[in-house]
Amino acid sequence: MAKRPTSPCRHGHTLQSTVSVFQAKCFGEDTCITIPSIDAVVMVLQPSEPRITISGVERLSQSATDFREAGGITLFQDLHIVSTVTRADATPRHAAHKPGVLEEIIHNLDYCDILVLGEELNPKQESLQLQLSSLLGKHLDTTNSTSGMSIYGVDSMTNYEQVIRQVHYYHLQPGQLTERRFRLTCSELNGRYTSNEFTLEVSIWHSSETGEHISHMVAPPQYMQVVHHPSMISDLYPNHVSGRKTRL
Repeated sequence: MAKRPTSPCRHGHTLQSTVSVFQAKCFGEDTCITIPSIDAVVMVLQPSEPRITISGVERLSQSATDFREAGGITLFQDLHIVSTVTRADATPRHAAHKPGVLEEIIHNLDYCDILVLGEELNPKQESLQLQLSSLLGKHLDTTNSTSGMSIYGVDSMTNYEQVIRQVHYYHLQPGQLTERRFRLTCSELNGRYTSNEFTLEVSIWHSSETGEHISHMVAPPQYMQVVHHPSMISDLYPNHVSGRKTRL
């Protein structure tokens, strides 16, 4: 039978003890040993569960030529990953009045997933890239596919930040796109605690559109013209949804 966790509440207990003396209950005619019952209360508090929060720049606007350059563009340039817990007041009379103190903690993560939202990557034209040198000195590894990239291994949030900030998006023919969206999530303890879903929107603007916009401002025409998911580490983490993957 699985052991159920104790629910956070007030638990009352009564402790009773007896003393047995060989061949006699009392020492002498009038002297006996007695132990009174004790009533005790055990207060079980709500455990402090960590809250993993990902923050950073949520919208990028890049020139189409930047995507064709070697390495493409950096996606998560200003990424921050923090974990906090709420420390509850252990005094019962204060528990109903104080929500608790928010405290930042430092611990390890299991994995972070970068998922492509919308159409999957076209391997002939676009890809997510990460230099293997970014993993040196860290307990991390990566998998990559048309649906995104997974970075996994038990390591610090700082190391995860450093690696994710070096993930690049490359596109050979960005003229066919106007935007791309990515979603980043991180987790620890095999998915027991999961971060918020951080979504990044990348807008692609083209130099021809910029030139047309300036030309219309200088010499307006006589007519009006209107211009208009995956996780790839199921082998390591059974509770994690898996997708196709190819190792870098």
